Amino acid sequence: MDPRIEIVVKIIGEQKAEIHLTLKASSRLLGVTEAYLLRLFKQEVGTTFLRYLRKQRMSRAAELVSDPSVAIKRIALISGYSDVSNFYRDFKQVHGMSPRKFRGEQLALQFEELLRRYPNTPRGTLRSNRLET
Repeated sequence: MDPRIEIVVKIIGEQKAEIHLTLKASSRLLGVTEAYLLRLFKQEVGTTFLRYLRKQRMSRAAELVSDPSVAIKRIALISGYSDVSNFYRDFKQVHGMSPRKFRGEQLALQFEELLRRYPNTPRGTLRSNRLET
């Protein structure tokens, strides 16, 4: 892989907590034009810079959405989105559902796992929307 693209991929990977890298910043860092970086990135990685960046952001966002203690608006900001509407749109496009629905399904899966681990626990002591319907 071209060393310049390795640098960009490494930076995105290392910014797992907060991915705020842009195409403009990347091209400046490497001393190449945005157009050249786009062509080179697609050639080396097999997808566009923006799709790769969005995939990485949404991967991290999915991890964070599963934690109910983190507000979805905060997750959008952490993931590099200043506009929550764009975050919702991209999340739904990548994961097939809104962040709120994704969170609900993850919590339901965690609840079901708890029931499997502790089968003798009375169901009334644990709550799950999925089980109450």
